[in-house]
Amino acid sequence: FLPDYQHLVTSLRDKIVRCDAVIHVAGFRYGDEPKDRPPDAPRRSYTQLEFEIADQLGRPIYVFLADEAFPFDPCPPEADDLRRLQAEQQV
Repeated sequence: FLPDYQHLVTSLRDKIVRCDAVIHVAGFRYGDEPKDRPPDAPRRSYTQLEFEIADQLGRPIYVFLADEAFPFDPCPPEADDLRRLQAEQQV
């Protein structure tokens, strides 16, 4: 991903505007987020930014949420604030 937050958002918008629809696959992990977001921008992971931009552009979004019983690969737990940010964005 591009290192600059605004360039990232512009790049995602440029790609999504050419799409007829967006497929959004989400699990229970927040994942990574741009590190240099402006102070007035809410915290969003890369995947959440893609979803938000597609929604702003009025693209149909097909959402697929992982089931809790899915056999995920083992990974260390995320921090409480990241789990909260992911849970808040669940559709």
